[in-house]
Amino acid sequence: MDSPLPPLRDELQLLEAAVDGDGQGGFLIFDPVQHKYFRIGLTAAKALSTWTGATGVSGAARVPSATGATSTSGVGCTVGALIARLKQQGVLLGLDEVGALVQFVVGNCLAVSGQGEAKKFVESHEKTRQNLLMQGLHNYLFFKIPLLRPQRFLNAAFPYVSWLGSGVMIKTIMVLTLLGVFLTARQFEVFVHSFADFANWQGAVLLAVTLVMLKTAHELGHAFVATRYKCQVPVMGVAFMVMLPMLYSEISDAWKLKNKRQRLMIDGAGMMTEMALGGICLFLWALLPDGPLRTVCFFVATTGWIMSVVVNLSPFMRFDGYHILADSLGVHNLQARGFALGKWQLRKTLFGLGDKVPEVFSPRLHRLLVAYAWGTWIYRLVLFFGIALMVYFLFFKLLGIVLFVVEIVWFIALPVYREALLWWQRRSDIKQQQRAFLSLFLLMTVVVLLFLPLSRSVNIPAVIGAGRQAQYYAPVAAQVSEIMVRPGAFVKAGDVLAVLSSPVYKEAQLRARLKLALVEKRLARGGANAQERALRVVLEGEKDALLGELQGLAAKATELTLRAGIDGVVSEVANDLHKGMWVNQDLRLMHVVAKDQGFEGRGLVYETDVERLSRGDKGVFISENAGPVKLDVVVEKISAGLGGYAQGRELAYLSDQNNGPISMKKNREGEIRPSKAVYRVLFIGRSDEHQGWLHEQRGTIVVKARAQSVMGRFFRHAVSVILRESGF
Repeated sequence: MDSPLPPLRDELQLLEAAVDGDGQGGFLIFDPVQHKYFRIGLTAAKALSTWTGATGVSGAARVPSATGATSTSGVGCTVGALIARLKQQGVLLGLDEVGALVQFVVGNCLAVSGQGEAKKFVESHEKTRQNLLMQGLHNYLFFKIPLLRPQRFLNAAFPYVSWLGSGVMIKTIMVLTLLGVFLTARQFEVFVHSFADFANWQGAVLLAVTLVMLKTAHELGHAFVATRYKCQVPVMGVAFMVMLPMLYSEISDAWKLKNKRQRLMIDGAGMMTEMALGGICLFLWALLPDGPLRTVCFFVATTGWIMSVVVNLSPFMRFDGYHILADSLGVHNLQARGFALGKWQLRKTLFGLGDKVPEVFSPRLHRLLVAYAWGTWIYRLVLFFGIALMVYFLFFKLLGIVLFVVEIVWFIALPVYREALLWWQRRSDIKQQQRAFLSLFLLMTVVVLLFLPLSRSVNIPAVIGAGRQAQYYAPVAAQVSEIMVRPGAFVKAGDVLAVLSSPVYKEAQLRARLKLALVEKRLARGGANAQERALRVVLEGEKDALLGELQGLAAKATELTLRAGIDGVVSEVANDLHKGMWVNQDLRLMHVVAKDQGFEGRGLVYETDVERLSRGDKGVFISENAGPVKLDVVVEKISAGLGGYAQGRELAYLSDQNNGPISMKKNREGEIRPSKAVYRVLFIGRSDEHQGWLHEQRGTIVVKARAQSVMGRFFRHAVSVILRESGF
């Protein structure tokens, strides 16, 4: 009770704050040196307004009281004196509450520090500076660089831009945006195809310039609206998130505004600015001819809207969406308070712990805050893991591995460890709750399901076709003279399927015959003169060459008569193939499958599943587009490695470029290969009932394979990734 109170700083201000979401009032402590606001309750505000300076300090802390008066007279400098003074005012405050208030004051540098405390502060600061490695590890994800103190510029420029927020201007922008949407919809294909036109370095430069312009306008929107409501903007600068720069404005002065609508206007001003510019540029894009100005309008219209919706509107990070949600709910420090409530609710739900609730809210607001906290944890789990992967691939491998580990440990593993450690420390309390046994049972059930080898099948994308088949193409560009068969017809080897004609062969034969006739005439003339007698050997050679050419052309002409090479069924004739139609070498004219030869399937299986397969495993082929057709198959062969599959027809059928399930990408040589390692699997089977459509069908083969657990699959995949990435 006799402990002295630290004296408060003279320049602190106590301001009345806005009402929160539950209708509770509060007060703000404004520190003009740090330019920070601290929200406190009515009891703490009365305590601070009654606070006096410590003995030996000249003057007292002149802090406005809760009623607006200024307390400058000393009423005592000890904890006991403060408690007694507050008791006279009808405020009951205990030692614990005063101790917490003192810690708050000292921890946030709101008290006047003596020489001893100043020395401690300097020593602590020097110690922090020496540990630059830890600072770098902690701050590489996000740090700020202040650049400007823009308030003088904002005050001078505001009269010239205030008309932009007028009702007439807002309505004009809305009309232009609607017209832009309407006009763009009439040429929507051109608008969409514009994205592909800028997939080059020029497009990247234009996009970067557009983003700088948009984000500058975004921050100026926040700053000018804040200036309109008499709020200060002490600094503007650049923040770096995972080394990606973005502009920011310091607008904490909005805390002092009691009007929720004004705070929301400041929160949303940046996005409204981007959306307005995007709407105007969309309208201009629809009217302008092709050129640099239209390109700029396209980028502003697309990036402005996309960035506003995807990035700024998200409430899970401290962007505009977070502040809009906090002010809409009337919950200051939304994230910290929501997290505290979310942890309390998690412990109560899992273990039935009856801890005192951190804060009491209305049932609706309580549920919203818990949902927000849990949703943010899930969002951050995905986000931080994605950032960890990004930093791994952005930097050279050694540094990437270090940053990846730091990201995973610091932002994901460490928070989970801290919460699990608290559960372990409170295990005696948890054991007394029946809810804990139910949670433990459910947890053990999940663990058992994860480790039990329940998966006894492997799904393999595959193409299935007849075991013996023949495809027929035109040898050269030709015209269809006759079509001798139709789909479903039975043919024998040697039967004519179609007759083609080609002017290329006819012209070549005509030229060869004319040349041959000329050579024969020259030979028939005998030795008309000495020169021709000397050339007789040459003419004989030319005659033999022309005769050989004619024989070759005759052989090629016979190729224009397409004959069946096997006994079987005509399973396919090209669509709309008719007499007189011109065809090229790429069009498959006919397809014949052999009877009673069974069928075969060729599939691609990922390396994580290939060891679960073996020759003789049975499976079922399910067609993708032939209804509920199922065919029994048997694994005949599994490729020993990755080679050989590039030439298989299954690659084209299963590629995602043809709406297949296997993701493909180009390698350094320009070849299209699967993005993940795959192995070829050959299946065989027999079926007479569906022989007619077995020329080629895409589907899935479900194979009964060795059982595998979910965790086993995860560990195998993790080990394969580690082995693949372990090379430097």
